[in-house]
Amino acid sequence: MALIRNRVRTPALRLERLEVGKTASTAVAVAYLDDRVDPDVLDAVLWRIRSIDADTLSDTGELGEFLSDQRYPVFPTILMTERPDRVAAGLMEGKVAVAVDGSPVVLLAPNSFWDFLMSPEDYYQNPFLVTLIRWVRVASFLIAMLLPSLYVAATSFHHEMIPTTLALRIAAGREGTAFPAVVEALLLEAQFELLREAGLRIPRKIGTAVSIVGVLVIGQALVAAGVVSPIMITVVGATAVSSFAVPIFAVSAPARLLRFPLMLLAGSLGVYGVVLGTFVIFAHAASLKSFGRPYLTPIAPLRLKELADSPLYRAPRWIPEHPGSRRRSPQVPKAQRRSAGCRIPRHPAARRPGAPPDKERLAASDRLSAREVAALLAMMYSAPLVFSPIYMFLTAGRSAWLSGLLSGVAGVVIVLLWARLCAWFPGRTLPEIVDAIAGRTAGWFINLVFALYFLLETGVSARMIGEVMLQILSETPPPVLMALALAAGAAAARLGPQALGRMATVHVGVASGTFVITLVTLASLIDGRNFLPVLVDGWAPVLRGASRPVALLGHVALLAFLLPLTRDDRVPAGSERAPAAPAAETQRQPAPGPPDPGRARGPRRGSRGSRFAAPSTEAQAEYFRRGLWAGAAGMGFSWLAFYVMLLLEQGVFSAEEASRLTIPALAVARAIDVGVFFERVEVLLIALWTPAVMIKMCLFMYSAAKMIDHLVGTRDAHRHYVIPVAAAAMPAALTNAVDLLTLVRVINGVWAAMAILVKEILPLGLLCVHLVQRRVARARRTGP
Repeated sequence: MALIRNRVRTPALRLERLEVGKTASTAVAVAYLDDRVDPDVLDAVLWRIRSIDADTLSDTGELGEFLSDQRYPVFPTILMTERPDRVAAGLMEGKVAVAVDGSPVVLLAPNSFWDFLMSPEDYYQNPFLVTLIRWVRVASFLIAMLLPSLYVAATSFHHEMIPTTLALRIAAGREGTAFPAVVEALLLEAQFELLREAGLRIPRKIGTAVSIVGVLVIGQALVAAGVVSPIMITVVGATAVSSFAVPIFAVSAPARLLRFPLMLLAGSLGVYGVVLGTFVIFAHAASLKSFGRPYLTPIAPLRLKELADSPLYRAPRWIPEHPGSRRRSPQVPKAQRRSAGCRIPRHPAARRPGAPPDKERLAASDRLSAREVAALLAMMYSAPLVFSPIYMFLTAGRSAWLSGLLSGVAGVVIVLLWARLCAWFPGRTLPEIVDAIAGRTAGWFINLVFALYFLLETGVSARMIGEVMLQILSETPPPVLMALALAAGAAAARLGPQALGRMATVHVGVASGTFVITLVTLASLIDGRNFLPVLVDGWAPVLRGASRPVALLGHVALLAFLLPLTRDDRVPAGSERAPAAPAAETQRQPAPGPPDPGRARGPRRGSRGSRFAAPSTEAQAEYFRRGLWAGAAGMGFSWLAFYVMLLLEQGVFSAEEASRLTIPALAVARAIDVGVFFERVEVLLIALWTPAVMIKMCLFMYSAAKMIDHLVGTRDAHRHYVIPVAAAAMPAALTNAVDLLTLVRVINGVWAAMAILVKEILPLGLLCVHLVQRRVARARRTGP
């Protein structure tokens, strides 16, 4: 602490001394800057330290386990360091430092994942060089986690992805090898981990020599014996070097741990297994929080003001308020600051048994932004773009581009319809809106229709994944592909829409760049004669061609689930008020802002009706603007991607050629020529498309579980219903995997009818009923 005092010479520095341990007491010191620390984070740290129930505390690492937000986090959320300069920089950023008596290590919180990829030396060097180094570190982490599994997938299932010359050299090197690639990778990775651990345990003077000699001798012996191939030695060596490039061991260890299950998935399912495993890992990381701060910020959620000091860029020091030299957290009002020498009181919530203060007061940071809602809706709409353009092309012929324009106009109308419906009930979810308009009894049956539709959409999404994956994994049984997709989706859906929203934000950015590159690459192959003449058979084929995309582009029903979880971007996160308590059994007063997602509940079962008090016109207008912006932005992005794919398919193929293709979108991707660097570009398209469909499937799982939670009458128990929803969706997913054509047609017909009913007819009917109710209520108030 003396070193910290020498580096942070300001009267705002505060030190708190606490005692931990029932049998053997250990002193714990908490340091922070009074004018920069977040009061909620500070109270949470102090509450968690005081709540530790242990006989003794030996080291800082044990304390970090008690302070972590999650019980079993794969990635570290609390940074441990021995460097005083890093602790001083963290205090200047508004973080809290915790030290244990007798330990040289200090804990810093809160942190994001990217903090573990940064080093104090970054602020002592040229910013442009540091930016390059940070990119290298991010790439090193990804290589350390994914390179062995990608190699196993390419050599075991997707030989055509590798350039011909390189594939021949790999095949020549693997001649005489006794084991498949996945066994080679597992053996070499296990051997390297053993040598690494041995090098740490033996004396330091000979540890390095033993590690180097062990790798060379054992590796050469394995190659000579035909156990492994030389290229596998290269892959494992590159993986090991990449793991050493990560500056903090605590974040390189998860990469080393996770590559083993990823290799097993790659050895059994190829690229599909790698995509599923990466999707679950990304969902877990996106769901993590460090004292209320999202773990992947400022990338997911995207916070533009914090990108000046991020893994993507380090701004020069002469920029005002440069985050590398003086990164300010939001200033705390003077009324909330602690005076010098005063003991910090515990928050009133801490006095209630079993109610940690940070669980309630840090919940606002876990709300969705309108940008994340737009990204989620974009994923919902973009998922069917592999199938729908060809349907439109084959139905409308050369007038398909007109059908695409009509579907976009219809999508805007649907967005307006749902945004208006949600705006009349700010902060209410879809089942609550239905109950408020139709009453408890009729609303229960309408909500049941919504639940069945969401369940059916979950199965259809899994079936879409299975159909596409059969193009690259033809020997794998379709039920296995769909069951694994549903299992991975259930694991992600249980984490909530907040994690899915952060994932969608990143995926939209990657997809945008991919579509631009695809359009530029294939622009020369488009034949303008395929677009003319139009309306040869009249408007009927054009309208039929637009009908299916309208059903697919109408996923705005989920806007009623996502908007109550949003925050007003004009108000700083964490400053919104909690929702008002129920005023009566049949009436609830809405909060002026969006409610806490953990407190948004429907009316109690058995109540007579569920009419909510009318919110203010200003609240309705703000809610309408937020919903309209999110819905229009999400639909606009996805419709643009959809339309680009339609133009590419119609411009590259004639109607006769397209009718002979199973999935023309993959045939379009095959036309992309990247030279000798890569073959089979459609595999990359599938790897990019699969997470979008997975996010869509997860949202439908979440919505179906929320509907069941409301129908059953439980309170926020939707996480327990996610797995039953995934199991119930399996029959719908298997309709194309069995030889029952009649059942397939019935399921598809029911799905299309329910899509139009749920997305267009029901909301329009609810809107009309509510307008009549408002007019009747106004007439009663004015009197005769």
